[in-house]
Amino acid sequence: MRAYLTFASLLATAALAACSEGATAPSGSAKLRVVNVAATAGAMVRRIDNGATAAIALNDTASGTTLVTLTPGNHQIRVYQGVDTTGAVLVNTTLTVRENESYAVVVSGNLPAAPAAPTLRSTVLQVQPFALPAGTLSLTGVFAALPASAAAVRVVHVSANANGAAPTSPTFNAYLYSAATARPATATLASAAFPSASDFQFVDVSAAPYKLDITNTAGTLTRGTIASLTLAGGNIRTVLVLDGATAATVQFVVLNDN
Repeated sequence: MRAYLTFASLLATAALAACSEGATAPSGSAKLRVVNVAATAGAMVRRIDNGATAAIALNDTASGTTLVTLTPGNHQIRVYQGVDTTGAVLVNTTLTVRENESYAVVVSGNLPAAPAAPTLRSTVLQVQPFALPAGTLSLTGVFAALPASAAAVRVVHVSANANGAAPTSPTFNAYLYSAATARPATATLASAAFPSASDFQFVDVSAAPYKLDITNTAGTLTRGTIASLTLAGGNIRTVLVLDGATAATVQFVVLNDN
């Protein structure tokens, strides 16, 4: 499901992580980031094409350790359980990347101790570029800089396994709004099921900080909150919503996309 964000306030009880700046791909190449947000962590490595493996730590979103430069074209991304390629293949996907674009492969779900079967899933996000035609943001087109007064935010549902209880995920509502105002009646991302993402839209940074509430689809039960999402002009942020410590909660990882 894809919905557009409207912005207006929020609270945080869940964990929040952020990565460093610098995801823009250099001219003539593409950038790929593999992010591990599995609900139950275990040793995992990723391999791109037939290159060397690299460990992917839980919630490691720092661009210095997660970003890889690729040539445009098709690339095979594999994630193995354990510390080398002798372990079970958890993710095996082919991704077509284009010149000057950046992508994120988000690995989410449940990685229980053997012999239980892992229930991991991968979600591919196009991080950049996106266009700003007529004052709107979209996921396609050519990257353009944000005006100094605006930031861009999207919310992504990667709570893949209902907190490890089963390979199905609950639906939720997401409300993103200025902390100076009351939560709006209309959700910014309504009845979201795994995997779904809102589109990028403008946020007026003069109204920052922002809040993000994740609730049940009726909007009556809060499952997690970011109390203060600080945004400055030109920021591009992806908020990953993933399984929390219990079935009634979620937690957050914030990716800095520029």
